[in-house]
Amino acid sequence: MKYLLILLLLMVTQRIFAQSICAVDDFSRGYDDKIFIGDTSQPTGDTLLLANDGDSLVMSKEDWDNITKYYPELLHQDFPESPGLLYAAHSRQSIYFDSEAGKDWYYQVYGFFLKRQNGAAKYAVTRKKLDNLFRFLNTLYGRLHCPFGTYYGHREERISGYVEYSVYLYTLYESNSTIQGNIAAQKKLYIAMLRQVIADEMEVDNDAVDCAMGRKKELLALVTQIDRLITDKFYLRQAQSFQYATYNY
Repeated sequence: MKYLLILLLLMVTQRIFAQSICAVDDFSRGYDDKIFIGDTSQPTGDTLLLANDGDSLVMSKEDWDNITKYYPELLHQDFPESPGLLYAAHSRQSIYFDSEAGKDWYYQVYGFFLKRQNGAAKYAVTRKKLDNLFRFLNTLYGRLHCPFGTYYGHREERISGYVEYSVYLYTLYESNSTIQGNIAAQKKLYIAMLRQVIADEMEVDNDAVDCAMGRKKELLALVTQIDRLITDKFYLRQAQSFQYATYNY
């Protein structure tokens, strides 16, 4: 009888384990990369989510359980929404992401899974370009309003989410010939606007405490980098959208 009970216990354990493996396999099916869930790479027992291009996201089992229970929209979206709209619609389902740092984490999880959905390798060049563009803009505004405040630090943490939504938009419009239209005049005006913002702001607080000497030169160098990254209408529109939605002064 004792051995029979042990045998039954082993069978139940194996069945539960098999079901959990199937659930993970079902979750990863349909994507161009794999997802590995387990604690073999984390001696602390954390769960490691690993994409095949080397990008990774580490979270605890509790994190994973909370996300799958309260925020399944982060794992897959049939018609992706921007991270800001998605957060506003779902953040109150629990207090899990209810802080500035929590919101940072929400955007990072959003970006990680949408990246897998968009295609990690297929849009690597577009993604890198957008990432640089948004980070240059964030650094520009952070240094412009010296000293660099926590607002810009949080925006930096959320950039992967902003970027991945822009990559999704690119997947919708990449075959649209209007993206390749002539943007020379519009781009010239946009870059001139950034330079004028720098000139105006420097006139107000050029002597701000803790601001490095030569700040104007550094800021203009960032504008030059932004100029180089805007190569067609798509990148111009994404730069404008990110700037106007994120920095209101």
